[in-house]
This record gives sequence, C-alpha cells and structure tokens, in this order.
Amino acid sequence: HFLSAGILNIAMQNRQIKRVYNAIVKDEGRLPDADTIDLPIAREDDTLIKRKVSSDGQSAVTHFKVLQRFEKYSLIELRLETGRTHQIRVHMSHIGAPLVGDYLYNDNDYGKSFVRPLLHSKSLEFIHPITGERMYLECDLPADFKEKIGKNYV
Repeated sequence: HFLSAGILNIAMQNRQIKRVYNAIVKDEGRLPDADTIDLPIAREDDTLIKRKVSSDGQSAVTHFKVLQRFEKYSLIELRLETGRTHQIRVHMSHIGAPLVGDYLYNDNDYGKSFVRPLLHSKSLEFIHPITGERMYLECDLPADFKEKIGKNYV
C-alpha cells in the first residue's frame, strides 16, 4: 500500500521506528560489553554499493551490546539511531569486529564461510500509520545463527 509505505518512510526518517538487530561478529573478545559508534558513513569511491567511514559522510549512530561471547566470536544486539546503507556492517568492520559471512566488509577467510552476513532483524516497533496502534514484531534467531553459536546458544 503506497500511502502506508510513504507514511512509514517518513516515520523512519523522523526516527520513530525502533529497530533491533542481532549479529555474530569476530571480535577475538575485544569488544566492550556495550558501546556507541558515532561515525559518519559515505559511499566508497568508484562504487555504488560499498560504503566507508568518512568525515565527509552522513551522520550514523549505532549502539551495541554483547549478549554472549564464545570462542573468537560474539553475539551482539544492535540498535540504530540512523539508517544508513550497510551501517551495521561498516561500523562493526571499522572497529575491528566484522560480521561473520560478510563478503563485502570482511575480506578474511572467516568472512567467506557463510552464504550471507550473520545479521538478523530481531524486532521492529512503530505506530501503525492508519490505526495509530503500537506495533511490535519480533523474530527468533534463524537456524544459521544457532548453528554458529552451537551449544552456547541460550
């Protein structure tokens, strides 16, 4: 529905939609328990797809907290204040904790062992544009996350 999509797009721009994500990153235990990444993001030169942290980019703010640590990896929860293209992937790679399976921002071998980045949209909360009702949608971790976490999955 075009009207609803337009209204929700405006709500997204006005930061009225709360989005929570999960990701599995290779951080070697280096990430703090929680932190905020406030670094601008711009398009890489000569590409329409890839992004980078750059002082001439658009504002981008990502909050994260570690939910579980296992082996060299961590399961993290992320909340976005902004919605830049590839924001989570760029920010986490920039601080040395790239997403497992991220072929674009993780050029090490462990980034090629999965068919997709281990990034999951956990929940979405917003006010319905027509009814005004508070909407909360949540989705459990997918099988490939649980497989990577293995016996450590809670």
